[in-house]
This record gives sequence, C-alpha cells and structure tokens, in this order.
Amino acid sequence: MKRNAFYLGLFVFALSCYQYFKAEPQQTQVAHVSGPDFTAELLQSKVFNLKGQLHYVLDSDYLERFESRNETVFTRPSILFYPEIGDPQWRIDALDGVMREDNLAIFRNQATVTNLQPNPQLERLVSKELQFELNQETVHSDYRVDLYGPTSHQRGIGMDGDLASETVSLHQAVKATYLNENK
Repeated sequence: MKRNAFYLGLFVFALSCYQYFKAEPQQTQVAHVSGPDFTAELLQSKVFNLKGQLHYVLDSDYLERFESRNETVFTRPSILFYPEIGDPQWRIDALDGVMREDNLAIFRNQATVTNLQPNPQLERLVSKELQFELNQETVHSDYRVDLYGPTSHQRGIGMDGDLASETVSLHQAVKATYLNENK
C-alpha cells in the first residue's frame, strides 16, 4: 500500500511539474498580405465634370486596385486634361503612379507634364515625383523639378503649379538659363 501511495504521489508530482513547466503554445501571427482586389491591362478611363464635359482621360498599361488601402496602382499611367471646350491642353506621364480616393494622383519615376497648346511659354515639366489634385488641376512636388520652355530652362527644389492658370512656382535652389535668340 505504501508502495502504491509512493507511485501515486510521484505521478501527481510529475504531472504538476509538467503542468508548471510546460511551454506556452506559441501563437504565431501570420501577416495578412492580400493581393489586389482586381487588375486590368491596357485601361482607358474617361472622367467627366458635373456639366457632363470630358475632364480627363486616364490611360495605363496595367493597374492593380486595393480596396483596403483605397488606392489604385498604375504602370505607365498617362492623363490628358481637357478644357471645357476643345482639345486636350496637358498630358501627364510617368513610369509608375498611384491614385487615391481623394482624387490625388502621385506619378513617380520620370514624371512629366507636357503642354499640348500651341506656342506655350512652359513646354514641359519633369520631376522624380509629381502630385496632382485632379479636381483642381494643381500639381506639387517636393523634389527637383526641371521646367523647359522655348527659350528657357529652370530648375529648383519643390514646386507648386496650377495647370488651369498655367502658373508654376519653384520653391528653393532655383537656377534659370535663358536663351537669347537674337544674334
């Protein structure tokens, strides 16, 4: 009987030690990486203003839509801005782009704005990254920006511009070169 009590006590002791020293189960959290909600190739999207007039046309080689982030990622996006009447006035191109729900488009890698009007003072604007508020037709950059005109080249860091009024303001480290065509 003593022997059985000894083994029972040893068993209870071993069981309690096991319960006390056993490792807590590791709870591994798997990062939820989700892919895009949908994709498209060779997309063209036409956006109209409240008057029913064509405001801009967005073309892209490829896009991925992420609903959880409320953004769309583009490969080789291009936007043509239209005035109320007539042909497009501005074309914006880049290698990469992101459009958010608040109508902010961010174009990266060789972001270029080209003036399509005849005889413009500002022909082209180039930067590493350009941000566009699509409803207001404003453009902003915190990076180096190069402005090209028929007789000038300007460069600066940071820029704000308004495509509708055709104004651009460079913020700092501005350098300009003007060509004198009179010989």
